[in-house]
Amino acid sequence: MPEPMVTPRRTFNFAKMKSPRSHANSEAPGSYNIATTISKTVINAGEKLTFEQYITGYGEISDAKIQCYISSDIFSSETSLVKCGLGLENEKDLAWGNTEQSIEGDGFRMTLDAISVSHWDKSTVFVDASERMNSVITEMRYKNPPFTYILNTKKKAKSGIHYIDFYLTFFNGREWITNKERVEFKIRNLFEKYTTPISGLAIVASVSAIAKIILMPIGKWIISLF
Repeated sequence: MPEPMVTPRRTFNFAKMKSPRSHANSEAPGSYNIATTISKTVINAGEKLTFEQYITGYGEISDAKIQCYISSDIFSSETSLVKCGLGLENEKDLAWGNTEQSIEGDGFRMTLDAISVSHWDKSTVFVDASERMNSVITEMRYKNPPFTYILNTKKKAKSGIHYIDFYLTFFNGREWITNKERVEFKIRNLFEKYTTPISGLAIVASVSAIAKIILMPIGKWIISLF
């Protein structure tokens, strides 16, 4: 039976959990990947590129970090950021997006906030999100997704295909693992930017020409009747 990613349940009593993860094979070497959702991959220079990310998987994981590389210097460092971090709302409800980190130059790196409970072996953010299935809270939207990227492109950003590479590195209890996620997008060139308005004008001009061809003989015929 499916479970929604957006859930009204945002209150957890971590102190009552014997361990961060308790489903079958939770102590086996973990496998995790970054998952990206993006609705707009073609933009104009000067516009925002916005997308969301989650970390999905299950099993043993520790010392996780994210390393990001941007293919070219196209974002404004003054206004580009990622909202991340786990906090509490109303002192009880989990909420992502507790902190903001600026994105400058050709990339950044970050470690992940952790939940600490005295009887757990280690602090971690990869905690069970469901009693029914092996899901962790980094797969879930609690008010916000775990990572929200708001990247403002420069007005003179080079047109063409650009990409941002994300590398998730972690220890899975047996070995170090690194997985890659690429976010690819396109900045329109000048012609592509104005393709729609130009096409609209061309259609209007074509309709006008056709109307002129059709109506001119009719007009001459009407005049000949008088």
